[in-house]
Amino acid sequence: MKQDLKTNDQPAVGKEEEKTAGEKVPEQFPFPRNSLKEALAVPRAIEHDNAGKPYDTALLAKQSFNTTPRSSSFEVLLTSSERYGLTVGSSRAKAISLTAEGDAIVASSDESIRAANIRRALLTPKVFEEFFTRYDGKILPSEEILKVVLEQEFQVPKPYVYECYEVLMKNIA
Repeated sequence: MKQDLKTNDQPAVGKEEEKTAGEKVPEQFPFPRNSLKEALAVPRAIEHDNAGKPYDTALLAKQSFNTTPRSSSFEVLLTSSERYGLTVGSSRAKAISLTAEGDAIVASSDESIRAANIRRALLTPKVFEEFFTRYDGKILPSEEILKVVLEQEFQVPKPYVYECYEVLMKNIA
């Protein structure tokens, strides 16, 4: 196997990784692992600490979040921000940039523009779009039923159903 010299990564062997003996789970979460409110910390930091310009990843981690670019919590937060369509760039990127939606949320003084872009960001992850479209204006079923719907109808892998449910509930609150 060849090592990727640009990222120092080993190539992926398969599409899945071992979670526990005999139990396979997909390599990536199919949704942001942070709420939209939590993920907005990234574009806010870029706007506040770097005037909205692309922000060196190491500086963003250290100056804005008091961590390292490779810390798992920072990587998860960046991934969540990207999955909501707020930013572009992972912890391995040279810099993290705002998207047009991310910029509109954190830099616009027009509340209607900000609200429209928050809604757009909330609906960017496919499973969240399906969920909010289905239950928009409706009374939510019980937690048990929602978890079954997430797994069976929205194809959230079983190991991730609980966390997906939790993030959705944070986004509703």
